[in-house]
Amino acid sequence: MKKLLLLTLLLAGGMSSAYSQIGARISLVTPRGDMGAVFKNGLSYDLCYMLDRRKGRIRSTLGLSFTSLAPRADSFPTYQDGAGNSGNGNSVMPELRVYKPMKNYAFYIDNSFRIFSVQQFSFYAGVRLTMGLSKSSYDTYDKYNPTYVNAGANDNYYGGLGASIQGVYTISSHAQVCAFIGHNALVATDWSYNFSHHFFGLGLNYRIKAN
Repeated sequence: MKKLLLLTLLLAGGMSSAYSQIGARISLVTPRGDMGAVFKNGLSYDLCYMLDRRKGRIRSTLGLSFTSLAPRADSFPTYQDGAGNSGNGNSVMPELRVYKPMKNYAFYIDNSFRIFSVQQFSFYAGVRLTMGLSKSSYDTYDKYNPTYVNAGANDNYYGGLGASIQGVYTISSHAQVCAFIGHNALVATDWSYNFSHHFFGLGLNYRIKAN
């Protein structure tokens, strides 16, 4: 995590802007790995601050995002080793686990490079660094003793790198719309170590400063 923080500072340093923008984005997140087996696709909501440098050839974005992922099923079968909650001796005790929606809070910095520009349309490809916190909870029920409930929680810090491409259309001297698609390769500290996911969505940018 310290290395990720250092890389964030290095990427953020020296971002002298030709002009700056604020933006809002909405995207569909498709989780992979262990997280994808338990949670469905969900919407992500982003607020962004962007700096365009070198006559718009480099766009640096600082963003905050919130994502909520609902479980794929009402309950998931699991088990407990040992005596179990029903006192049936040393055995494997079947249980049911009920997950509540997972909440993800993330900060990211993205450096994108303009590949080409034709009139009002520009195409970018970039890399991003993401760090965040995931919070989820669940209740576990003993199949043979339905009155027994064991509550649990998973709070994970995660981080990693990603890549994205986006097309930007300039509506006016102050407004732009964009469409984007990308992938984040993320590693968490607990539970599911693979927090990777695809994302794609739309956004609106508004220029607030020009030099």
